[in-house]
Amino acid sequence: NLSNRVFIIGSTNYVNGGTVIDRQTEDSPVIWLDTAAGVELRNLTLRNGSEGLVIDGSQACLFSGIRSEDNLVNGISLDRSTDIEFQRCVSRNNGTTNGLGLLTRQSSFLWDKGVIWGNAIAVQLQGSGGTNEFRNSILQATGPGCAIYSAAIDASLEVIVGDYNNLIHDDDANVATQ
Repeated sequence: NLSNRVFIIGSTNYVNGGTVIDRQTEDSPVIWLDTAAGVELRNLTLRNGSEGLVIDGSQACLFSGIRSEDNLVNGISLDRSTDIEFQRCVSRNNGTTNGLGLLTRQSSFLWDKGVIWGNAIAVQLQGSGGTNEFRNSILQATGPGCAIYSAAIDASLEVIVGDYNNLIHDDDANVATQ
């Protein structure tokens, strides 16, 4: 029953560091949800994993106040997941040279009032999926070969919805590439 969520809630005391889950080894994701339903994570910082948060084959999950930072490859990866919502989340400084802030494969999600900053590619779209919606968010890319949106050849681009976002690109970065 999706009305009975499973909650994992961290501290909101960011002045003293908040709740940090530090993988330290970078050989696996910090948190991996596999076929989860109705999970809600709040107020967590995920760092130093291969990826900060992996959501695979999951549905109806909510992430609020999640910071995924300084991970080896990707900040957040979505694969075959539906009805995923991110509220006030941050994905920053992931990957050493070509990290992704948010990788989505055959998934549908809402990214609301969040920030994706300091990654080579802010959002990478792969395969067809449901609606990918960004609202009231900041998406950034800096430098040659970098982009805010990057779509694989098989990506379905008609499912991107944007409303009141700030897209920041400088130093020869692209808004979108394929």
